[in-house]
Amino acid sequence: MSWKKGCLLGCGGMILIVTLLGGAGFFWSKKLLDEFGEAIEVRQELDEQFGSQDAYSPPIHISADRMEAFLAVREELRHQCAELGAALAIFNEIDQYEEGYKPSPGEIWRIVKGSLTMVPGMASYFDVRNASLAAAEMGLGEYTYIYYMAYFAWLGHDPYQGPLSDEDDGSFDRIGEVIIGMLQRQSDELAALPPGDPRGVDLERYQPEILAMRGDRSHIAWQNGLPAALEESLRPYRERLESSFCPELASMALSRNRRTSAVSIESD
Repeated sequence: MSWKKGCLLGCGGMILIVTLLGGAGFFWSKKLLDEFGEAIEVRQELDEQFGSQDAYSPPIHISADRMEAFLAVREELRHQCAELGAALAIFNEIDQYEEGYKPSPGEIWRIVKGSLTMVPGMASYFDVRNASLAAAEMGLGEYTYIYYMAYFAWLGHDPYQGPLSDEDDGSFDRIGEVIIGMLQRQSDELAALPPGDPRGVDLERYQPEILAMRGDRSHIAWQNGLPAALEESLRPYRERLESSFCPELASMALSRNRRTSAVSIESD
C-alpha cells in the first residue's frame, strides 16, 4: 500500500484535527518537528563521524563485535516496533477498501486517531534509532548494510511488506542504489587482493549481481546465495536476527530524514 493512499484518509484527518485544536495543534506540531529535528541532528553527527549512508565501504567479513552492536540497536527498537506497528495496522484496513468506498464517520475517526498516533511514533522511531546507533558507535551506512544483507538478502524478508509501502512507488529504489555502491566498493577491494588470496573467492560473482540490480530495481542482492564470508558472519546470529525483525517497519527502517524548510521534514 502506498503512502499516498494512506494520506488520502489519514493525513487529511490529522490536518483537520490539528485545525480544530487550534493553538494546541500548533504546539503538537512543533513538538513533532522538534523530535524529528533532534533525530536529524544525531544522524548528521553520525555522518560526520562515520561517513554518510551511501559512502560506506563494508568489510568482506562482519566481525562479531559489529554484529553485537547491530543487534543492540535492534533490541532498543523493539518497543517502537510494537507501538508504531499497532498504529500502522489501520492502514492495512484502508488497503482493503474498494475504489470509491466511503468510510463511515466511525471509521474515519479511527483512521484519524491512528494517524495522530502514527506520526509521533515515526518521530520517536527515528529518534531512538539514531540515538542507539550513536551509542553503538555505528553509522547509518554500516547499519544499512547489515540490515539489508541479514533481513532481505539472507533471511528473505520482503522490503515492501510494510503497510505504508508499495513496490510500484519506487520508495525502496534509493536503498538499492546505496547497496549497489557498497557492492562495487567491495568488488574493487577484492580485485586489489594478491592473486590466490582466499578472500577473493567470490570476486567474479559481484559484477553480475550489480548488473542484475541495475537492470531490475526490485532485485534483492545475493538471492542465489550470499558470499561465503558474509554468510559465515551472519550464521551464528540467525535466531536473534529473526526475532528482531519488524515487518511492519521494513520499508522505512533505513530511511533518512532531512529538514527541507522550517516546517517541513522529508524522508527517503
